[in-house]
Amino acid sequence: MGYLTRFHLLLMSSVAILSGETCSTTQRHEFDLVILGGTGAGVAAAIQASRLNLSVALLEESAHIGGMVVEGAGGADLDSQPNFQNSLTIGPMVLELYRRVISTYGPDRLREFNEAWANHTKDKSLWRYESHKGEQAILDWLKEEENIQVFINTSLKGTGNGQGVVKNGTSITYIITEDGQHFSAPYFIDATYEGDLFASAGVNYVIGRESVDDFDEQMAGIRHDSKYSNLQIPVDPYNEPGNPSSGLIPTVQSDPLGKQGDGTPLGLGFDMPGRTLEYPQADRSTRLCLLKKLENWQRGQLYYLANDPSLPEEVRSEWSSWGYAKDEFIDNGHFPRRMYARGVRRMMRGDVIITTKWHDYDIPAVQVPDPVLVNLWPMDVHAVRRVVKDGAVYDDGFIWNEGPPWKPFQVPFKAIVPHASQCSNLYTPGSPSSTHLGHGLVRTEHTSTTLGQISAFAAAIAIKEGCASAEDVPYHLLREKLKEAGFLLDLTSNGIPQKVVSPYSSTYFTIPPIRTEKSNSAADAPAPGTDAPKKRLLKPASKGVKEARFKSSVTDWDGKYYNLIGTSTRMIYFGYAFVLTDDVSYTAKNGARDLTNEAVIRLAKGLPNLRTVSLPSTNKVGDAGFLALISNCPDLRLLEITPSSTNSYGLTKITAKAFDEFCEHPEWDPGLKQNIITNDEHNKEFMKSMRALSKQREKLVVTLLHRSEERQWADFDITTLPEHFMKGRKCSPEKTPRGVAQRYGQDHSIQV
Repeated sequence: MGYLTRFHLLLMSSVAILSGETCSTTQRHEFDLVILGGTGAGVAAAIQASRLNLSVALLEESAHIGGMVVEGAGGADLDSQPNFQNSLTIGPMVLELYRRVISTYGPDRLREFNEAWANHTKDKSLWRYESHKGEQAILDWLKEEENIQVFINTSLKGTGNGQGVVKNGTSITYIITEDGQHFSAPYFIDATYEGDLFASAGVNYVIGRESVDDFDEQMAGIRHDSKYSNLQIPVDPYNEPGNPSSGLIPTVQSDPLGKQGDGTPLGLGFDMPGRTLEYPQADRSTRLCLLKKLENWQRGQLYYLANDPSLPEEVRSEWSSWGYAKDEFIDNGHFPRRMYARGVRRMMRGDVIITTKWHDYDIPAVQVPDPVLVNLWPMDVHAVRRVVKDGAVYDDGFIWNEGPPWKPFQVPFKAIVPHASQCSNLYTPGSPSSTHLGHGLVRTEHTSTTLGQISAFAAAIAIKEGCASAEDVPYHLLREKLKEAGFLLDLTSNGIPQKVVSPYSSTYFTIPPIRTEKSNSAADAPAPGTDAPKKRLLKPASKGVKEARFKSSVTDWDGKYYNLIGTSTRMIYFGYAFVLTDDVSYTAKNGARDLTNEAVIRLAKGLPNLRTVSLPSTNKVGDAGFLALISNCPDLRLLEITPSSTNSYGLTKITAKAFDEFCEHPEWDPGLKQNIITNDEHNKEFMKSMRALSKQREKLVVTLLHRSEERQWADFDITTLPEHFMKGRKCSPEKTPRGVAQRYGQDHSIQV
């Protein structure tokens, strides 16, 4: 077999991992799908395609699969910023990847991750992992797929100059690797960072920065005012300070700064400005040489900080206390083997180009007819040049989260599909059609990985439907598959929470950003008792077992169930789709902790046929909310209103007055089987009224919960102690009727 590491040999029983170093130059391979680039996008595309029963070849030029996902960029761009939570927008395969990686740390860490995900908890530490853990998880993942062959140390011939692609008209027939192998397939995916395949296939692309005038991007082109990450202390750029004729110090470029807003032919961001400008279109040996230079440059900086006698002792001492991670990148001196190639080639469609206008809050949302994901990341590009400005070193081009406020936006399917007239059987998830600044919006690993998965769905549909080209995939079929898989495709008011009023009641539900799509506004629906609505009012987001599910007796005029929220609604499971709080922030989640009496009253009046209401961990619902539910919902069978802790500060409790009023109205909720509330056993009036209620209603079980938070090591455990009362007396759990809840919500989720 030739060159294969011991670890790779362990994988051979399930997935073929072949090294290009030993393959015959005459080998020819035929697959349903060929993917160039073992990046996150390539891995996602391969696994999804395999699950769709396509035979897949995954080609990676290095000896390691995963791209930047396993080279030090583990989760760095998820929930890392204080003003937004972009983990809400990740694709299903990205979520699966993180779950697999997190599982390598043990069941406790995985349980913590799953609970945080279910509750939309923002915690950046949950998305962090070690690179070797990520690589192990990906390799184990690939072992499970029988339809994938992975070819390591296998690169495209020519890296973009056309030598590695053979076409028949506009269609790629096969590609050629540096060692002479041929790979043919009906469809191809370019998952590389550099865009070598689409460049070789004759697809239009650009390198560099556009000017302000090109696409009316106000932050585009040369910047005279780059502040973020620029030098805070002036550094003389000349070998002899103050003497331009002595030449420039290393890394400083001789070209003039230029006019504000003008474009520049090259726009890279490798954090070694001026030293890697030839990288995008260079051959593989040149790229490897540049990579080594960058590694030496960064290693040299670390050595300098720890050892140079010109630095203060305290600085050297601090840096000397650090070292390379012994369990990372062990085949490269514990240093990452790949550099993050920001802003290399960008596929350019012409009719679909992502620009900064797509995320500017003050600009109307771009109408996207074929959305495949929602993107939530600000303008983010690194310095592209190091030049002289006003006699000092100046880094031009670094932009981070500057300009006007920004918003989430939809990424269109066509952004990853070249024009059929240029190449008719290729997808480019690693390089969506965008400007230099637009690329900064969509360059994150979780975005490109999601686009890789989408590309696999598209290729499978194209093959099954016999599409004439990659861009001819029927969008309605793609959308259907993506929705079934749990993709987030639609925005609600551009990601800003808004209130939607039910036409059947005065109840309103606040729709959280991102996770719910609104089919039409309340104004489009008629008043109760009039004609059936012409459109659906609300459609719940689909997210596995967490989706909002409806049970209703109403059918629309065409005989179909339309999931209307209204007076006929019997049950709603609140998962990802709805929250009940009055004031919805960007981090709104389905929690009862901040639920108010007013919100519960609206809920009770709007949905009188509810049978189960469980509001765990609510601290603000008291008598008014309790009485509204039992007086308006005559079919209620279980009602839980309990706090996160019996000793919670500012806790609103249900009092004896509520029980007394309930007793005065025997017609209220005659079928109520269980009422779960806060234990207030030291309040004699409360206990007297509670016993009177349970004695009056012989089939009712009143469960009093005492819930406390106890510190365990560095965390808190929640302890729940229930007491059951029937017919005025306390009874043991063993003697309570069948069907009485013995487990009680502790995760703040709402079930109605």
